[in-house]
Amino acid sequence: MNHAKLRRAVVEPLEDRRLLTAVSTAFGGVPVPAGQVIEAENFDNGGESVAYHDTTAANLGVGGAAYRPGEGVDVQAGGSNGYDVGYAVAGEWLQYTVNIPATGMYTFQARVANTAIGGVFHASVDGVNCTGAMAVPNTGGWQTYQTVTSSQFQLASGIHVLRISLDHNASVPAVANLDYFKLVPASAPVTTGPFNGVAPGVNQTIEAENYDLGGEGVAYHDSSSVEQGVGGANYRPGQGVDVQAGGSNGYDVGYAVAGEWLNYTINVPQAGTYTLAASVANTAAGGTFHAAVNGANLTGAIAVPNTGGWQTYQTITSASFNLAAGVQVLHIALDHGASNTAVANFDWFKVVPVQSNPSWTQPLVWNTLQHTPQGLAEAQAEGVNGKLYVFGGYFTTTPDYQATTACEAYDPVANTWAQLAPMPVPSTHMGLASDGKYIYIAGAYTYDPKTTYQTFGTTNVWRYDIANNSWSAFVPLPAPRGAGALVILNNQLHFFDGVDKQQVPHTDHWVLDLGSANPQWITSTPTPFSRNHLSAAVLNGKIYAMGGRLSADDLSIPSADGLVWDPSHPAAWTPIANMPSARALAVSAVIDGRIVLAGGTSDSDNPLASVIAYDPTTNSWSNLTPLPATRLAPCGGVVGNELIITTGLSQTLQSTTWGAMVI
Repeated sequence: MNHAKLRRAVVEPLEDRRLLTAVSTAFGGVPVPAGQVIEAENFDNGGESVAYHDTTAANLGVGGAAYRPGEGVDVQAGGSNGYDVGYAVAGEWLQYTVNIPATGMYTFQARVANTAIGGVFHASVDGVNCTGAMAVPNTGGWQTYQTVTSSQFQLASGIHVLRISLDHNASVPAVANLDYFKLVPASAPVTTGPFNGVAPGVNQTIEAENYDLGGEGVAYHDSSSVEQGVGGANYRPGQGVDVQAGGSNGYDVGYAVAGEWLNYTINVPQAGTYTLAASVANTAAGGTFHAAVNGANLTGAIAVPNTGGWQTYQTITSASFNLAAGVQVLHIALDHGASNTAVANFDWFKVVPVQSNPSWTQPLVWNTLQHTPQGLAEAQAEGVNGKLYVFGGYFTTTPDYQATTACEAYDPVANTWAQLAPMPVPSTHMGLASDGKYIYIAGAYTYDPKTTYQTFGTTNVWRYDIANNSWSAFVPLPAPRGAGALVILNNQLHFFDGVDKQQVPHTDHWVLDLGSANPQWITSTPTPFSRNHLSAAVLNGKIYAMGGRLSADDLSIPSADGLVWDPSHPAAWTPIANMPSARALAVSAVIDGRIVLAGGTSDSDNPLASVIAYDPTTNSWSNLTPLPATRLAPCGGVVGNELIITTGLSQTLQSTTWGAMVI
C-alpha cells in the first residue's frame, strides 16, 4: 500500500451503473433525535437481515404480535410504553435510524431486564462499536428494568444508523428483555482537551489516533480535509486526521506528511527528566518529527528508520528533556518526509521518566500523608493518571468482617482524599487492573449488609469509568472466584488463581481481549498450583505471580515462591527466585524496572513492615527500607515516582497513608 499523500488514484466515472443495497428506514418515517427515548419495539423498517436479525421467523412474544405484524422480532406486552422486545438471544440485532443534531460526546443508555447475570450486548453507529461490551445485571424480574449506561464516545452530526448487537446470553439463556434506548448528549459537552476526557499520565501509552478534541487548527493540522485512511474513517468521523486500520490497538495514523501536527493533553505528576518513546513505521528512512510543549522544542529531530513495512513498527526514543509538573499539551510536529514523502505511520507515543538517580541502594524516606477517611483492610488500589484510587475493603472486623462500597481517590499534589461513586456491591479480595481510561475489578468476596452473609467468590466484573466517575457491569468471569489476581497485558485482561464460593482453590487462567467488539473470557495456560491472596504484576511484557496462600484457609502459611508467564512462550509458567521469606496479602507495585512488595504477612496472620524488590535482570530480591509500622493487607500503588501505601490491619484497622520517592 502506498502511503505517500501526493500520489492519488484516478477514479473513472461509473455513469449510471449503481450498486443497489437494501437499507433500513426509520420507523414512523422520522429518525429519532438524540436525547429522546428510542423504544426497542420501534426498530427500523426493512425486515429480516435489513432492519434486524432474529433467530426465529415468528414473533414469540405474548401480546405484541399485532404491533409489528409480519415481523420476526419478538415484541411482547410489557415495558414502560406497553411493549418491549423479549426472547432476545445472542446473535440477534436491531437497527434504529437516529438524528444527531451536533457533533459532540454522547453516552448510550439501555433499559434492560433479566433474571440472571451474564447477558452482554453492544451498540454501534454506522458499523463502529461505540460502547464496547455492556453487561446486563440481574434486575430481579423480566419486567423489572434497570438502566445501564456506556462510557462517552464521539458522534458527528447528521443521520446515522444505530445497531444493537446481542453478544452473549445469560444462564437463562437470553441476553435481556429490552424496553428502550437513548443516545444522551454529555451534560457538559467537551469541545477541547483529551480525547477520552482524562489526560494520560507518564509511562502510559498514548494511542496516536486519540489526539485531542478541538478539530483542525486546534487539536491537529492535516494538509487535507478529507480522511485518507482505509478502515479508520468511522473512528473519528468528521476529522481530517488520516486514521486507518492497523497498529497495535486496531488503528494508527497514516499518510502523515511534513507540516502536519497532532496535540495530546498529558498529565505529568511531578517535574523531572523524561524521554519520548514512539512506535513508528515506514518503508524508507529520512522522516523526522519532534515533540514540543508550550512552543519549546523538547526532543530535537527524531529520525524514523526504514522499518521494512507500513505495519512493521519499531519503537524509537528521543533524547532526554525536562518537564514541569501538571497538565500540559504535548505537540507532535512532523518536520521532514522520507523519500516516499511520508514521515511515518504512528501507532502510539509514551512519555517515559528517566531513572537518572535510582535510589535502590539508598534508604527510602517514608513520609506520612493525609489519612484515609476510614480504616480499611483488604481494599484494592491502583495509581492512575496522577492519583491513587482505593476501592472497597473491610471497614470493621467486629462483630464480623463487613465490607464497604466506598471508594476514594488520593491526590498527592493537594494531599487530599476525594470520595468517588460507590461500588455496586460491598466487596473485598478483588482483582484490580487499569488501562488508564477504566479501572477493572474482577472476582471478589461480597458482603450483604442485610443478612451479614459473605460470599467467598463471585463472577462479578465491574468497570469504573475514571472520567465520568461511574460504574458499569462488564463481562462476567466464567466461574465464581475471589482472592485471585487481575492484570492487563497487551490490552488483554488476565485473571488467574483464587478460590470459588466454597473456598476451593483453582489454577484457572482466563484472558479477555479488551479490543474485541465481542469480548469473551477464554482459557489460557493454568498456573502450576493454586494460590490466593497473592501479589501480581506486569513488567517488561510478562506477568508475575508471587507469594500468596496455598490453601483456602485464611490462616494458612504463605508461599515464598514466584512465577512468570511470557506471552511469547505461553505454554508454561516459569519459576523465578524465591522471596527472602514467605509473603501474602502484600501490596505489589512496579517502579523503576522492579517489582516492589510491601507489608503483608509471612505466617498465619502477623503483619509485616518489610519492603522487598525483585530485579528481573538479575533474578534476585533485595530488602528495602521497611514501612514505619507493620501492615497486614494494606493497599497502594505508584503515582509518578512515589510509592504510596495506605490502610491495612495492625492490631486494629488503619487509615495511615505513607509515601516514599523511589528516585
